[in-house]
Amino acid sequence: SDLKYLLVCDLEGIVSAQSDLGKTLLFTDPAIHCTDHIRFGNTNIGKEGVQAFFETHECNRFCEALGIKGEK
Repeated sequence: SDLKYLLVCDLEGIVSAQSDLGKTLLFTDPAIHCTDHIRFGNTNIGKEGVQAFFETHECNRFCEALGIKGEK
C-alpha cells in the first residue's frame, strides 16, 4: 500500500512551559497536502503541493530527528 497519503508542512509553534513530561512543543497553523482533496481545508493542494514542497526542501535536523532524512 502507498503510505504517502499526506504531508504536513509550514508548521509554526513554540516551546511551551515546563511540565512533568519536560518541555512541550505546541505546533500551530499547519498546511496539509493530501491525496484526498476534500480534506484539510483550502491549503490542501494535493500531490501538486507535495511536489512543490520537495522542489525546494532541504533536509535538516528536524528531518533527521523524525527519522525521515532523505525521504521523498
